[in-house]
Amino acid sequence: MNDTFHSAIKEIQITFRDKSKTDWLTVLIFVALNVIQLYNSLFHDPFIGYDARGHLGYILALSRGNLVSPHDTHEFFSPPLPYLLPSLSLLVFGVKITTAAKIAQLINFGLSLGLSFLVLKIISEITPRIEARRYSLLVLALFPVYYKTFSFIRGEPYVAFFSVLSVLYLLRIIREKEINRALAIKLGLTLGFCALSRQWGIFVIFSAILSFAIFLFKNRSLPLLKSITLCLCITFLTSSWFYFSLLYRFGSLSAFARSPTTEFSLKNQPSSFYFSLGYPEIFLKPLRPSFCNQFIPIMYSEVWGDYWGYFMCFGKKENYLDGSEMERLDLYNEGKKSDIQTNLSTMGKDLGRLNLVSLLPSALIFVSLVYTALAFIRKKSQIFTPSLKPQLFLFYSILVITLTGYLWFCIRYPNYEKGDTIKASYLLHLFPFTAIIVGLFLNGLHTIHPKIVNFIFATLLLCFAHSLPFLTTNYFKLPW
Repeated sequence: MNDTFHSAIKEIQITFRDKSKTDWLTVLIFVALNVIQLYNSLFHDPFIGYDARGHLGYILALSRGNLVSPHDTHEFFSPPLPYLLPSLSLLVFGVKITTAAKIAQLINFGLSLGLSFLVLKIISEITPRIEARRYSLLVLALFPVYYKTFSFIRGEPYVAFFSVLSVLYLLRIIREKEINRALAIKLGLTLGFCALSRQWGIFVIFSAILSFAIFLFKNRSLPLLKSITLCLCITFLTSSWFYFSLLYRFGSLSAFARSPTTEFSLKNQPSSFYFSLGYPEIFLKPLRPSFCNQFIPIMYSEVWGDYWGYFMCFGKKENYLDGSEMERLDLYNEGKKSDIQTNLSTMGKDLGRLNLVSLLPSALIFVSLVYTALAFIRKKSQIFTPSLKPQLFLFYSILVITLTGYLWFCIRYPNYEKGDTIKASYLLHLFPFTAIIVGLFLNGLHTIHPKIVNFIFATLLLCFAHSLPFLTTNYFKLPW
């Protein structure tokens, strides 16, 4: 036990170390990110969130020991893993649902702590330069959607954590050009847990299969094929039972609370869904009901702000009012009523300014992703060494496959009046990999233009300082 503890401490020290000394700036960013998330997990009202009562209903129903049905909650189609421990606290200890909900939020904090450390661990196994870890962690810390989603009781924080852990194992396979049985079992279980957390985790499995196929093509080996087959069999056995239960109970592997369109077609959505930029409202009042069912402005305002009104915006009468209730009471247009406390009269302007400032990190992300895509085509790259391309391809494939699948979902299940399937929280697991790509891009650029990168890093720090008031919940509720 002592040896394991000392090994873990040594592993943590190495991850934060630059050569022979601790990099305290990286430590400070790591602590800041997770202290903010701890605050949100402790004090965000667990009854406020996307479909919050549906997720809480899932915890209650699962505590009775049965698979959840539409009679229990409209979240019946969600896999059970994120609700398991809170449900056990109800079943075993007989706690109240409010306590079980707080347990779920505190578990999310643990997942955030693990995820942010794994991001550093992944980069440390790719490059020894501490700058890459520092840049990536700062980019991750910039996203308000990260803190918001980890404050909600949902499956996406689990998908994000298990996705990053899966990628760490995959990178070790790519680096060592072999896979032993123990690693195959761990990767198989982790990928299975991705799919058991939320359907978005299946896209990570597709990315892993693609990476395996390319890896086998380059390194033809029967033992390697056997280990990969073992890994995928474990993934299938771990997670497929739930999806087959959906097929048996509801007639579809992809059962959902809303009926799909009769067939998939890009015409299922109007042209404004694809092409509208929401200007100028995106910089003036990026809140519902502005730019209804317009993908780009809603997604941008969700990544950097609180378009749907469940975190930064708030309303309160006797109890808190979430974004949907505030829209029903027409608070977004009137701003306030005599008997309702709300910050909507000022939050539209504040979030518009946040969207404007966030153009700076958004531009950096865009340039990094475009350059990375071009690096796959070119034989030589000034920023990325050839040895980096397999790792970058893995990160990029997760982004592309997930976005493709998510767009399919939005087109297949349209909501013409609101576009309420457009939520950046659904794509939470993409933000760590986006941060890693940006961090590696800046790390490579630093070797060529150090002054430019130092200026960019200072600018990102200023953006983080500007975003601080928007990274903590306004739905404050004492946990006791």
